Amino acid sequence: INEAIELRKLNANIDILLFGYQIEYIDLIKKYNILPTVSSIDEINKYTNENVKVSLEIDCGMNRFGIKEFNEEILKNSLIVEIYTHLYKETNKNYKIIEYISNLAHKYNKRFHIGGSIAYKYTSYPIRIAHMIYENSESLIGKIVYIKEINKKETVGYDGIFKAKKKQVIGICNIGYYNGIRRNYNGRVVINNKYYKIVGKICMNHMFIIVDCDVKIGDFVTIFGENLPKSEFLSHNVISNYESFLLIR
Repeated sequence: INEAIELRKLNANIDILLFGYQIEYIDLIKKYNILPTVSSIDEINKYTNENVKVSLEIDCGMNRFGIKEFNEEILKNSLIVEIYTHLYKETNKNYKIIEYISNLAHKYNKRFHIGGSIAYKYTSYPIRIAHMIYENSESLIGKIVYIKEINKKETVGYDGIFKAKKKQVIGICNIGYYNGIRRNYNGRVVINNKYYKIVGKICMNHMFIIVDCDVKIGDFVTIFGENLPKSEFLSHNVISNYESFLLIR
């Protein structure tokens, strides 16, 4: 609701859809002309009694939000200005689901859109995408913010899991687990078109890289991108590609 209010302050004319169960904010919804989602007859009635326009979500089997006891008669309510659903599974039934709901939308003059990146291959209707945005990220790039020499047997990072076998140079990069890198990430990076090894545990905002004299403070560090494929990054990050790219910030 706070994000919706901020958007309204920036633009008085756009439609703003609020997802989930938000009826506790009905006064703010009315004040800032926000379009809430409804998932039950009870919610429809409560908003209708307050003369608030709503968006009806239809549950197609995910059992998160959305109305299950759906009856076409509901759509005669003029305060329901749009309907939408969320595809949750790859199935041939998706075509029929989209066709059914889009026909209802057309019949009752409602807007219609679909959630889930899965929907991309099933329709030309407007869709709301999520993980497609992150999975199509081209690169993750940090910067060397400090360089330090370490001697033989000195340790690096939390718990001292890396111990130098000789005198080495460590570059500190400003990317860490806050940015979506797992603490035990031990892959490689690219700096100035050369590969370098990450060592030690990843910190909240930093990682340690064994570098050489070619690396300077301010040099860019490619975690994935040119010369370093996302597949390699994912193999070291040890979580699903969706989670990995969703966590990156």
